[in-house]
Amino acid sequence: MGRTRGHTQDVEDVVRSANEAFKSWSTTPFGERVDKILQWKHLYEPHIEDFTKLLVAECGKPRPLRMPEEQIEDDTRIAITRHVPVGVITTIYPWNFPLVLFIRKILPALLTGCSIVVKPSPFTPYSVLKMVELAQKVFPPGVVQVIGGDDSIGPALVQHPDINKVTFTRSNATGKRIMASAAVTLKRKAKQVLETT
Repeated sequence: MGRTRGHTQDVEDVVRSANEAFKSWSTTPFGERVDKILQWKHLYEPHIEDFTKLLVAECGKPRPLRMPEEQIEDDTRIAITRHVPVGVITTIYPWNFPLVLFIRKILPALLTGCSIVVKPSPFTPYSVLKMVELAQKVFPPGVVQVIGGDDSIGPALVQHPDINKVTFTRSNATGKRIMASAAVTLKRKAKQVLETT
């Protein structure tokens, strides 16, 4: 999908396509998934300056833009988090830091073999639309999709029975509404934490 405004029928279309894509993407060997992500990264790199300008114009973020890094370890042990594919994931987040939030949510989903439907903020959709456009040049059809729109799109995605997991970054009030909606179809988390010494 490449629109900034979607409709509830678009939700049906992207969820159906994502579920079809999940069948083969979830069984694609890990190394091939990594290769696809690296291909996408190589497509993105020549456009870093373009994305920087777009983010500054779209949501007023100052330069420089940096991607956060996370590591889970201490002096005695390292915790390894293993994610397993659960199906189609939808991600919903606010207007600020759209690419940072997008990347932090989409990469684990892709690496574990999930397909994903992204719902950006209607206030800052353009950088995410462009990034998904690049992703769709690399990944199989339906693996990475984006759908924008008004306040009806988020609930339609969250309540859809073929969406297996919801990830969101919003206020507590929005989080409570999303959790209540997701509970109807029992969205689940899939994460295994392994500790090594």
